[in-house]
Formats: sequence, structure tokens, C-alpha cells
Amino acid sequence: IRHSTQATDATTLVVGSAGQHLLDALDVEASLDCILRRNTFQPGAQIRLVRDKVTRSLDDIVQLRPGGYPDGHIRVKPAPLAAALDDGFTVVLDGIDLRDPISTTLAGLFERAFGCVVNINAYLSSSVDPSFGAHWDDQEVVILQLIGRKDWTIEQPAGLSMHKVAHGEATSGQVAWHGRVRAGDAMYIPRGWGHTVNGIGELTYHYTITIPRVNGLQLLESVLGQLAMSVDATAGETVSPVMLGAAPSHEDWDGVVANLGLPVDPATVDDLVRCALARVRFGIPRRSTGSVKATLDAMLAADLAGTMVRSVNPGGWVVVTGSTSEVDADERVIIGTAGQLASLPHHLLDTVAGLTDGRVHDAGSAPPGVVHDLLRIGFLEVVTDPKAWGLTLA
Repeated sequence: IRHSTQATDATTLVVGSAGQHLLDALDVEASLDCILRRNTFQPGAQIRLVRDKVTRSLDDIVQLRPGGYPDGHIRVKPAPLAAALDDGFTVVLDGIDLRDPISTTLAGLFERAFGCVVNINAYLSSSVDPSFGAHWDDQEVVILQLIGRKDWTIEQPAGLSMHKVAHGEATSGQVAWHGRVRAGDAMYIPRGWGHTVNGIGELTYHYTITIPRVNGLQLLESVLGQLAMSVDATAGETVSPVMLGAAPSHEDWDGVVANLGLPVDPATVDDLVRCALARVRFGIPRRSTGSVKATLDAMLAADLAGTMVRSVNPGGWVVVTGSTSEVDADERVIIGTAGQLASLPHHLLDTVAGLTDGRVHDAGSAPPGVVHDLLRIGFLEVVTDPKAWGLTLA
């Protein structure tokens, strides 16, 4: 498990700066203005007003306007929103990664790196009043301060591998770091580290990137569930999961398997761990940011040279059926990504892997038929301006 899951006890607080290219790509003020003016919000689910852990009614903040949607648009009213900020409330915009194309790309990059579904919430405030008080999160978070300044106090974790059921809500009270975070600064806060945030009386805006990385309890629950179901099951064909990083050693499982009283060996448990990780990857959704029209045009074009494409599936893909070492070159294997399956010849696995690594590629570098098929089934999309999305060309 230690090779495949969150190394909570080996991580520590990191305070630094975000890359200037990221800050330029986010174009924060224009993005925030666009979100508040054009997006529709569901009160409670997508926008909240919070002060001292208390959530305020949004009845005077949002209004229903007729629009293209069957239920119309629920838009924010600027003047009451500004009054709420002056009154000490923090505006919490949940799921900002679903509303802003650059933030969508950013979330996808984190998902590809950490192997789990990531979400980004935004916090807008102008008062010294705290929103949530001292608290700790049971997932890793990355803070990007985008506008203004705030004072942060970070506390050491109260225990190892923090879990709300075992440790409760209280923080340790042992201050590890206190300082002022300015626009352009970034912080990585591991799971379990308490923190308190206070404004200094100026407008501030920051992103919280939530990373619920797979942990040992989740893997153990999955493995034990699969073992329990297999006790009375008849023997059948097995599914070979793709290797997602180094698997746990057999020695790691000796003690666990010995106490299960189940007719399994450590190698079987290793396979179940890889299957559990593959299911997590398979469940990471698409992160599309490209042009739908450009993608459709590319699907119809005979010559794709010079067309820039990228994968829309940050979870990568997993081999669902067939062992990649035991099939003929032309035999078809099933791969899965973002909740969908596709069949392709074994000899194309390396080509597909090269095109779906998350970077931008020139479609002319691969066989046209392959690129057309990947565009058609949604594994790839066309990117008309890679630099505008903060992407790099392979």
C-alpha cells in the first residue's frame, strides 16, 4: 500500500510561489468578472456565503433570469454581493474548475499527477473575519493566492495519517508556520495539518485545489470487498489490470493475508490493489477545453498535419482485457478511460500512449486513421492555441 497511496506522514508544509506563466494564463480578474457576470449558480451547491462557520441565506444575492436553459439563469446581483463582503462574509465559489477553461486545464494537470478526481474552489473576501476558524482537511490541498493578501497560521497534525473518525475536528494547537500570503504565493498543506485564515481588510481571492489522493483505508476496503466476494465464487477468467506505479511487495501483505482466513495468496492481493487503483483512474472524468468545432472539422479532414491535439482524459487509460505481454501484435485489446471503453490492436498501444500523455501533439506525427478514431471516440480533442491554455507542445 505504501507504494500506491498518499504518503501523508512523509509530507510537510511547503510555502512558495506559483509560476508566473500560470498566473498569466489564469488572468484572474478577467476570469472572475466573467464568472460572476455570465455563469448561472445554484445556491448552496455552487455558491455560498460563510462567516465564522455560519452560512448566510442567498435570497437577496441571486436572482432568476429567463434564458436559454429550461429553468432560466440564476445570476449573482453585484451590489448585494459587495454588501455581504463588506459585512464580513466570504463568497465561496464551489467547482470553479467547471466554470473557467484555464482552471479546468489546471485541475486536469493535478488529476494526471495525483491519480484522483480534483476540484477547485474559489474564495473571495474583503474583511478580517475568519470564514471557517481553525480546522483541518482530510485531503491534501494546494492554495493559490491570486488577489490581495491574507494571514495564515498552519498547525502541525495532531497524529499520523489523520482521519476524522479517529481524530475528531480539533486541531493540534502546535503552530508550524505563521505568515502573510501575497498574490502569486502558493502553499501545499498535507492532510491533517490545521490552519486558520484571517483577512487584513483588503479584497482577496484565492483558489483551494483539493486533492483527495487514494489512501490505505480506501485500498484496504476495496481489496477486502473483492476477497469476500471471491470466497464462494467459481473460478473464471481473470482481468489483468494495468500497472499504475510500483505494486506493493508480497512481504507487505503477508501479515494481512495470514489473518484473513481466506484462500488467497499475496500475489492475488497485489492484483486486487492494481485493480482498485485502475478503477480510480478509470473514474476520473474528461477535462475538455478545446474547440468543439475545430475537433469536428479535424474528424472530417483528410490531412491532419499541423493540427494540434491533446488528451481530454487526465486519468490516462487502463488495459481492461488481455495481458499486454501475451497477445499477438494484431490481436485487439480493450482499454478504458474516463468511464468509456475502446478496442484497438495491440501494436497501437504505444502510439496511443504517446498521444494521450496530456501534452499537445501534432496530429501529423501519427497515422491519420488512428488520430481520426481517437477524435471520434473522444480520447483526443483539437487545441487551437496551446499557449493560451498553458499547455506545452510535445
